[in-house]
Amino acid sequence: MAVALFGPPVQMYAGSTDAGLGLVVLGMAVGVQGCAPQYAPILYNGKLWRVVYTGGSIVNPAQIWMLVSSDSGVTWSVADLAHSPTWSVPQPQAANPGGVVFDGDHSLILAHTTASNTVGGPLQLQNFDLSTGLWGAVYGTAGAPSCTTCSAAYLRSDGSLLVFFDGNLGTQVSAASYNAGIWTAPFACDTNFVAGGTANDDLASVYDPTSGTVHCFLTGFDGSGNHHILYQQVLLSNVLGVFQDFGPADFDTSSGPRANPIIVGENLLWGAEPVSDLYPTLLVGTPLASPVFSLLPSPGIDPQGPGGGASGLYSPYLFSDGSTISAVYVVTSGLGAQEIRVAQTSNLVNPALGWSASTVYSDPTAAAAFSGPSLMLFGRRLGITFEGPPPDFPVTGFNPSTELFMATAMPPFPAAIIIRGVKRVPAPSCQNVAPAPISKRVKQAV
Repeated sequence: MAVALFGPPVQMYAGSTDAGLGLVVLGMAVGVQGCAPQYAPILYNGKLWRVVYTGGSIVNPAQIWMLVSSDSGVTWSVADLAHSPTWSVPQPQAANPGGVVFDGDHSLILAHTTASNTVGGPLQLQNFDLSTGLWGAVYGTAGAPSCTTCSAAYLRSDGSLLVFFDGNLGTQVSAASYNAGIWTAPFACDTNFVAGGTANDDLASVYDPTSGTVHCFLTGFDGSGNHHILYQQVLLSNVLGVFQDFGPADFDTSSGPRANPIIVGENLLWGAEPVSDLYPTLLVGTPLASPVFSLLPSPGIDPQGPGGGASGLYSPYLFSDGSTISAVYVVTSGLGAQEIRVAQTSNLVNPALGWSASTVYSDPTAAAAFSGPSLMLFGRRLGITFEGPPPDFPVTGFNPSTELFMATAMPPFPAAIIIRGVKRVPAPSCQNVAPAPISKRVKQAV
């Protein structure tokens, strides 16, 4: 059952419980102020917005939806369903169908393709206006690179939109930038990994607005079938910078990078799983220009747990408020309970030290594991989103969906908090996704 701090989970789209319809509703990441994309609702003008995609089937084409809630996350509906981006053919849709970024004013910019998973098609751009709740017209198709999936988009300091997507039909992470109606030529992001290829679905990245560099973690596959975790910088000039191959030995890469990297001072931090899968840990790299990495040994960031017999651990999602680093992750305890745990440290100089953690949600009767937790904060309330069949919805034939836990009381976190690099409380210049307008934005073709 839920601990006192959190209420029961809310299913954001109830239709996901319809057995046999192939309707899978999963969250997409939204980049805010050029920081790491977050898999969580965002707040604009008093409403919560959540970008999701439907998995599609051989009968129903996949779609990208904008879910909206006007009652603090209790109920949700699809905004402007009639104009939601829709795939051209009915088929199951792969993960990461698009990259989404806030433009610093009132719109979300979506970079995606609606072409077949096997054939691919050109990238296209489409804005969702948060002030009106409506999708805009498609643009940016002229000269656009071709792909089957798209994983991330960043607005950079030179006004360009950098988009990451799969090149060579899914065997390579590629990127291209768009500015003033013109696309650059696509370039491969894995050319430094000579042993094999990479998977776009497993990209984890964060943008540094000071240098204009995107720090990327990729999953590589060598000729022997081994998984490699890779680090690659993409500079503002679209040139590849520092590269490192961590190999398959240090941490579990069977599912690729799941969690988000963050920047704290001169430290690049990324939640990781050790090969043993018994504790959550942290990869720390410093300085940012050319980081040297170290992996925290056991017990990682959670000295209080999760205890013996734990399994199904997922890499922790990270955030910082400038005085505290926090992490959230899910795990199956040795007793079979699905748990969400939150860990914290106030040691920003040496993030390897000072961690403590506690369980904020536990359900010993969960029918299936939930995964991919992400934190959001609006007003003074904390919410945790996750993916998969939730413990309070043991429905026969249940399809995976995006879910939300809402705190019933103010959490024991600092009075101010930064999630994925964006300050949330107290209300600063940005109220979750409404910061002061940035000086340069991506320009549409006239």
